Amino acid sequence: MYTGLDGGKKRAKIRRGRVAHHGHEALDLAFNYLKKARKAYMRGDNRYVEYLGRVLHYIQDYSVDPRQKLWIFEYRSGHAHDEREGNLAHPHVPEEAISVGFSEVCTPSRAKEVMFKVKPKKNPEEIMFLATFLSAVVVKLVFKPDKPHKLEENYRKALKAHIILVSLPLLTLLAGASASTLVLVAVLSSILHALDFRYHKWKLEYEWFKP
Repeated sequence: MYTGLDGGKKRAKIRRGRVAHHGHEALDLAFNYLKKARKAYMRGDNRYVEYLGRVLHYIQDYSVDPRQKLWIFEYRSGHAHDEREGNLAHPHVPEEAISVGFSEVCTPSRAKEVMFKVKPKKNPEEIMFLATFLSAVVVKLVFKPDKPHKLEENYRKALKAHIILVSLPLLTLLAGASASTLVLVAVLSSILHALDFRYHKWKLEYEWFKP
């Protein structure tokens, strides 16, 4: 596994970017690097190793919950974070977590859903299980992802529906609306584009298998 969870010299590098290592912002960064790793691997570009290393760094550090509880309140604690990481200096890698991770259905959208659904842990054994599980999922997603059924057909359908959807506001201009409404039309089209989750899902799936 990548050494993002251990102590030693790498601790200083992690501390400088700690804000980005917890919460969904860390997962967003991890998934962006994951897409880069997949593309580089398919092109035969050895930089996939660097990108995948960054992914593992983010998701493994994300697995450590930095919060401390005070009565009914929880707050971020650097001490709690460092203590929990310190307990992982000589970790036992749970083989079951690897098996569970590799057995996941790893289409890109499904793997992303899994990554964003899990919560960081406080217990050392739970941290190691989660970090190992997520590591197995992302490794599978780079090297041997599961291809969705009828991928090309579903993507083409989603793309056609998306084009029609985002074009609907433009029809108001063709119907004789004032040109001053152009900004509003552009905003509405952008909103419809962002909210078309089916299109974004199939776009992600389709592009994952294109070099």
